[in-house]
Amino acid sequence: MINEIWKDIKGYEGLYQVSNLGRVKSLKCNREKILKPFRYGEYIAVELLKEKGKKGKNKTIHRLVAEAFIDNPENKREVDHLNTIKSDNRVENLRWVTPKENMNNPLTRKKLSAGIGKKVICLNTNKIFKSMTEASKCYNTSIASISQCCNNKANYAGELNGERLRWSFAS
Repeated sequence: MINEIWKDIKGYEGLYQVSNLGRVKSLKCNREKILKPFRYGEYIAVELLKEKGKKGKNKTIHRLVAEAFIDNPENKREVDHLNTIKSDNRVENLRWVTPKENMNNPLTRKKLSAGIGKKVICLNTNKIFKSMTEASKCYNTSIASISQCCNNKANYAGELNGERLRWSFAS
């Protein structure tokens, strides 16, 4: 059995803790309660409140785990899921990376290459593209985000005039 370790969340000390297994708990009112996570784009998140009656902040769990458990001496700004499963927020599945390192994860590259050459359609505009690369350039969004959307791992990728874009593989 894996030992679960809990640490205070920076900026929310005494209010919330995150575990090495990717769970978040509230320490409010002298009782511990595991928070129910929700989808936040292609990631899993929780809402953290500092004061009752104030607006909370959505925080992605993978970033909370990385900030609490993984040193980042080079101040890298992204957190990579080594196995590319965005809901697997265990500390051993995460690492701090640069954007380039994130895209060079071999599993990420393999998943992206599976969609290369496949036609995609923007469901908002009904515009068909010969590839995710072409679509990503047209709407200034990442190939990875479009791929996640086409593979039902995310709800949208990119925006056009404030509208979130939905994608699918074209026939």
